[in-house]
Amino acid sequence: MLIQKDGIFRNIDERRLPEYKSKGFDAVNVVDKIVAEEESKEEKQPKAPNKNTKAKE
Repeated sequence: MLIQKDGIFRNIDERRLPEYKSKGFDAVNVVDKIVAEEESKEEKQPKAPNKNTKAKE
């Protein structure tokens, strides 16, 4: 079972979920994690250079 707290993800045995919930972790739907990773990648991608500016030679 995948759990998360802030940016920390852990894969744990389902029987230990109450222990981790008391520490602030929550169960994560795998689809939610994939979407979050894709959004993170989009934010980190460098912007393309402006086509209207001349390149330095």
